[in-house]
Amino acid sequence: MMAKKPEATTPTDENSRQEDAQALKQHIGERLAKARQERKLDSVDAAGELRIPSTYISALEAGDWSSLPGEVYAQGFLRQYADLLAIDISDDINRLKSTDYHLTKPFTMPDPPIAPHKKWAITAAAAFVVLIVFFNVRQNDDVPPQIAPPAEPQPQAVIQAKPSGIPDTELAATAVPPAAEPAPVPETTTPPPAQEPIDQVVEPEGHDFVFAAHGNSVWMQIFDADRQLLKEALLRPGETIQIQGQSKLFVTCGNAAALQVSMDGEIWAEAGSLGRENQVRRWLEVGPG
Repeated sequence: MMAKKPEATTPTDENSRQEDAQALKQHIGERLAKARQERKLDSVDAAGELRIPSTYISALEAGDWSSLPGEVYAQGFLRQYADLLAIDISDDINRLKSTDYHLTKPFTMPDPPIAPHKKWAITAAAAFVVLIVFFNVRQNDDVPPQIAPPAEPQPQAVIQAKPSGIPDTELAATAVPPAAEPAPVPETTTPPPAQEPIDQVVEPEGHDFVFAAHGNSVWMQIFDADRQLLKEALLRPGETIQIQGQSKLFVTCGNAAALQVSMDGEIWAEAGSLGRENQVRRWLEVGPG
């Protein structure tokens, strides 16, 4: 059985994808510009906070990435700008990475139901009240009358007539003594079971990592051992980032040749040993072993 050949991509499909990507970038830029204006933040001040040229801010808000240094750097600037404005654009960035550029359709509420005629509404309400009254009366008729339990007889003193000729002392001896109450049974308490000692779990000691840029800028994302994002930044030559108390890290970086990594005060990887110039390394494991 012959394998089916993959369908070739036509220029029309490629143009359509490029148009969808451009529309998505413009949509992201509009969100960024709106959030910045709501915070009353100037684009120059935003660029100063991120330590990038103000032209990059204008390019991101316009959705025109042609003036940015590259796709990887542009997405890094985009994440930093979104974090500064405190907006979540992770879904849009994932669509850019997966080439699924189509924007989600806005949510629309269904049309409200047509109100019934006023006469029918009054008739239905009256019928509902009649049904409630009928069921309440029927329920009260079905409940049997409650009979109070008979009261316990109270002990009465036995009075004997004093016969003539019998002294009072003998009459007192013949009186019926009251019934004695049973002695209370002492409650036995069961001591609680002894708790077993809990073994102390010794947490592994963490390490201190330092990332430095040598000779060129390095854009990087730093993840913990569970691949949760800890830090994302653009390191300029001579700048460093320190991460403390981690067993190991995962790093995705652009221009890996300029990155130097130290662990616990000692150089773990020299600059130039992690890749070539302008090479992007993804999920680079950093740590002991």
